[in-house]
Amino acid sequence: MSWELKFENDTGTYYCDESGRLLTIDPREDNCLYRGPFGPHSLDMERRGLIYYKAYRVRDLIIPEGIRSIGNVDPYAVPPEATLRDTIVTGKLRFPSTLESLRSNVLSGSLIMDMELPETVRHIGSGAIMNCYIQQLRLGAGLPEPEDGWYWEKAADERWKQEAAGKLACGGRQFKETIIGTLIVPAGYPYKRLMPEARIDEVVTY
Repeated sequence: MSWELKFENDTGTYYCDESGRLLTIDPREDNCLYRGPFGPHSLDMERRGLIYYKAYRVRDLIIPEGIRSIGNVDPYAVPPEATLRDTIVTGKLRFPSTLESLRSNVLSGSLIMDMELPETVRHIGSGAIMNCYIQQLRLGAGLPEPEDGWYWEKAADERWKQEAAGKLACGGRQFKETIIGTLIVPAGYPYKRLMPEARIDEVVTY
């Protein structure tokens, strides 16, 4: 489609719309751990006979600069825009400094060895990082403090930007049942408010 924007780096080709929402990923073949029946990069997940989403199996995912959001406003849309659900990243998952929003369920069920949340993130949707295993998670030095009791609604797409200005707007249970090996946080950051239902083996401050 003519309105798609394309970004490329050593980990793959990334397509987004004009608003900066990630639409799909085409990992480089030499970055992939799995070859499915329709390509080298993904398992096709089906629901009611339709391709519901793709689960990636890669060494690294370096999401390019310019991408502002990942995942759907409506997590039940079929098919959804790009999601990283059930993805395996044996190396690094890195988000751009332009990233503002991780939508509902966008990383649920994933296994990630090394991940960092940049300080530009302003919204983490409901269940966005639930049921994951993350060996090492680093929170950016300027990541806003979470806004207690804030829940994502489809109609609130613009409202959260205003009401949560200077705060991290969080959907419900965004880290539910996620296991984190090492959490690296700025000294004094209220990480327990961000991930009260996560199991964290070690906390390191900087």
